[in-house]
This record gives sequence, C-alpha cells and structure tokens, in this order.
Amino acid sequence: MSENQNQGPLQTLRDGAVFAKLWQQEGKNGPFVSVEVGRTYQDQQSGEYGVSRSFSGSDVLKVQAIMLEAHREVGKWHEFFKDQQRTQDRQSELPMQPDTARSEPQPQNQHPQGLAAQRDQALAHAKAPERSTAPTPGRTPEV
Repeated sequence: MSENQNQGPLQTLRDGAVFAKLWQQEGKNGPFVSVEVGRTYQDQQSGEYGVSRSFSGSDVLKVQAIMLEAHREVGKWHEFFKDQQRTQDRQSELPMQPDTARSEPQPQNQHPQGLAAQRDQALAHAKAPERSTAPTPGRTPEV
C-alpha cells in the first residue's frame, strides 16, 4: 500500500454495495488518480464485512454507472492537479522579496506602525479612480 493510500482515498463513489475509490498516486510526471472498484459484503457465518472484486448480473450495471461517474471525477481531479502545478510554477517565477524583519531588526524602543497609520500612508500614495461623468446609454447599473 502506498503512502497516499494510508491517508485514505480522495473520494469514494457508491451505489449500494458497489463502490469506486479514487486514489491519488505520484508518477514521474506528477500526481494522477487511480480507481479501485469493488463490492462490499457481509459474511453470513462470521458477520464480518469484506470486499469482493466479482459482481453479479445486477451489480454489473451499477459498476458501469459508478465507473462513468469515476471517469468524470478523475477528469476533475486531473484539472485540480494541473491548476495546483500552475500555481506553484507562478509562485516559483515571482522574484524573491527580502524579509526586512530578519535583515534589518528594529530597535527595541521603536513600535511598528499601527493599522491607521498604515492605511493613511497607503491612501497618500494611491491614485484616485477615474470617474465617468456620462452614464453608458442602454445599461442599467448592476446591483
């Protein structure tokens, strides 16, 4: 069992006793999702629950429906992982900002600016938004 499987599945889809579990796996090209399909049952003699990988005739249609849903969900997870990678790539492209708190320690007797002072300083450097004097014909303002 992989490390991700110890954390549990990303998602579990069910139709009665039939299930599909979506697991995150790590590959050389990044994360991907694998699907485990099965059917839960209860042993009549011991009362213990188990998982079977064989299906009766009526379960086959449930497996088909669950796998179609799993296919859609895998696509969503694939997009999620791609978005995560894009975000990480963008963050790694940003220039590193020096941490002024570490490089230039403040003297003990000097207090950091309060929020009001920070606001006033930001407002002093901000540009006022441009105003349009004439309304746009045929448009109503959004509420």
